[in-house]
Amino acid sequence: MQDPTYPLVPIASIVAAVLVLLTFITSGVRGAYNRGVVMFEGWVFVGLLITAIQTIVWRDSYELIAPVFCDICTSLLFAILFLHESTIIVS
Repeated sequence: MQDPTYPLVPIASIVAAVLVLLTFITSGVRGAYNRGVVMFEGWVFVGLLITAIQTIVWRDSYELIAPVFCDICTSLLFAILFLHESTIIVS
């Protein structure tokens, strides 16, 4: 069964990841290196990148194509659960 909105999620995730990366890169020009903001941007970038890759890899099937990639992404997604701690550092 094909999803009629398939290219929307990976394209939106990639665009958002690029925008987060541009914000991270230009923060050095502005001189605003706050640890909490850098941590938050990093984890949001990783989450968006994982979402984009997974929606492309597992487009029409539920078969386990890349088990190592699946294990790495699961570990990173569990780490992203603690994203709220970087917002505590910001404030």
